[in-house]
Amino acid sequence: MTDREKILDKLRKLQAHADSAEEIGNEAEAQAFAAKIQELLTAYKISMSEVRVEGVEEEPINKTDVYWGTLGMAKHRKPSAWAEMLARIVAKAYYCDFVAVRAPKGCRGDTGGWIGFFVGTDTDRKITIQMYVILSRFIQSEATKAYNEFWKQLVRQGEPVQLARGFRKGWIEGFLMRLAERFEEEVRPKATVPASNTSAIVLVRRNALARIKEWIDKDKGISNDCRSPQMADGSEYGIEAGRQAADRINLRQKAVEGTRTEARRIR
Repeated sequence: MTDREKILDKLRKLQAHADSAEEIGNEAEAQAFAAKIQELLTAYKISMSEVRVEGVEEEPINKTDVYWGTLGMAKHRKPSAWAEMLARIVAKAYYCDFVAVRAPKGCRGDTGGWIGFFVGTDTDRKITIQMYVILSRFIQSEATKAYNEFWKQLVRQGEPVQLARGFRKGWIEGFLMRLAERFEEEVRPKATVPASNTSAIVLVRRNALARIKEWIDKDKGISNDCRSPQMADGSEYGIEAGRQAADRINLRQKAVEGTRTEARRIR
């Protein structure tokens, strides 16, 4: 049995234990197994679609729409650079793709609060959306808080408050840049991972993304050529503060959609 087969076998056994615990109503034990499964998936860059009982068909690919209401925020009439950039960063980390919504020609940009949609397997999309919701709320809350604190600091020090101009945009830009780096660091196989397993993991990601591309381009005829708009240059103070904030968050916490408490758990 190869190293990769051993990992997959362990993951399947953990999943079986989690399913059994859930069936008998032992939610705490089921969550403990689920947390361990997610830790291994992240460490070895293995998609949950690979962790399946032999003989079962491959998990199908589908899409899930995301709206500003999904994030608990008021809708934007124009495309939001940071929301689309974050969606692409999180989708890449969890074996999904993101397609941004573009208003048709002649429209002023109102798409009914629709940001776009994630494409991937059911399991991967669920994890992706959970992290996207939590991180989106975190960005909106912490960027504003950081801006207010920086403005007050300038006043206390007798510095011109004009220095705060662009701080919030810079904070978000810095946060997203560092977040993308951290996701790569978190999911990249560690030095202890055998070389043979590393090659297999890279193949898993390539195959997963190839299936998604085929679903988008051929099966559904959806164009994914649009790109997120370039973010405006932000304050250098904001960029540095945003990067520091991204360094402090815990990307390994189990994400649970729909509660304000979870947005605090990544701190």
